[in-house]
Amino acid sequence: MDHAISEPAFPEVKHHKNQSLLHKRQPSKEEDEQLLSQFSNSLDAAKLRSSIPKDKLHTLHTPVEFSWKQFWTTMLYENLPPVLISPIAVLLVERSLSRAWHVMNHRCLFVCSRKHNSRGNHIFFWVFFYPLYWLVVTTLLLRIFAPESLVQNVDLFQIIMAYLFFSLRGLIVSVKYGYYRPEDYAQLSRPAPHWTEDQTNRRLVGNGWTNPGNHPGLIEDELVCAMDENDVTLQGISFKMDEETNGRLRKHPTDELFTAETACNGKDEVTAGFVLHQILSSVYQLKFPPIYLLCFLSAAIAIMLCTFLVRLSYGLNAFGDTTLEVIIFTGCLIGFFIGSLGNLNFGMICAHDFQRRATTLKKLGQLIQYPGLRLSEFLFHSPHPE
Repeated sequence: MDHAISEPAFPEVKHHKNQSLLHKRQPSKEEDEQLLSQFSNSLDAAKLRSSIPKDKLHTLHTPVEFSWKQFWTTMLYENLPPVLISPIAVLLVERSLSRAWHVMNHRCLFVCSRKHNSRGNHIFFWVFFYPLYWLVVTTLLLRIFAPESLVQNVDLFQIIMAYLFFSLRGLIVSVKYGYYRPEDYAQLSRPAPHWTEDQTNRRLVGNGWTNPGNHPGLIEDELVCAMDENDVTLQGISFKMDEETNGRLRKHPTDELFTAETACNGKDEVTAGFVLHQILSSVYQLKFPPIYLLCFLSAAIAIMLCTFLVRLSYGLNAFGDTTLEVIIFTGCLIGFFIGSLGNLNFGMICAHDFQRRATTLKKLGQLIQYPGLRLSEFLFHSPHPE
């Protein structure tokens, strides 16, 4: 290899390293450099599995496949009352008290361990989520089994609708777990720190993907998985640029896994991995639009009040006449608001994420179209100190 190519042109540039939370392999700059040194040209980098030793193939991430087993197991857990019933289902499925204990805590079906969850998570679930879930389930049971004379003003369909909002949340969560990689799903039955609250949050649309910047290494991990799945290593593919632009890009500090310069590309070349990583990092820093928050909050309030405003318009007592009816309608009110709020929030975040993906594709297109893309719109300035 040419000495001029192998020596870094800008040794003073300090790149940062984010912790990887992947379980199949831990990507590193040293491993990447060793891999790149085996490639004779960019074609080898574009057919990764044909270019590496066979004993290394098992370390690459394969395309994500939906697991119906993981989906239905989660549907069972999420649609049974937490703390009271779902832990029993976990114990029956896992057939091990130790495994069940870890699953219950990691999935927040019975938050009762500081090793698995933070104090804030304990407060949220025991003060807010669990009581509200129990209230909605209780109202449904009261309407079904209470004497008809005590609940005659309550429409069963309304209570079922309130409960279905929580079931829809369970369906969304089940789909998420259905797409978990097998190596990640297996960690749920292991003690911390094999799986942690942070790893759960990174995979939540309402948390990790609302602002990936709050979870360092998330974008890098997903990009590593995407390259493995598509049988390519973008750091092994470079393209030439003019001297001034090339110099600015090579001097730009970034994650060490996706630098513009490697030990294997020329002094006038920039890696494709750097380009894509910069675009993704800049686009995924776009904040969740406040108007979205206003929209789903307004919609949740409208859904919550609809039933009671209709009752008032017909001259009926909004919360019924008997004590049981008041309890049931109160649970219905809370169920409509909290249930719809969470689901609408999920939908708005997905809409925001699709917008970010469209912006990413737009920027990639601008790179190959005249007049191109401004560096200020392309480079991501990391908060990490240089």
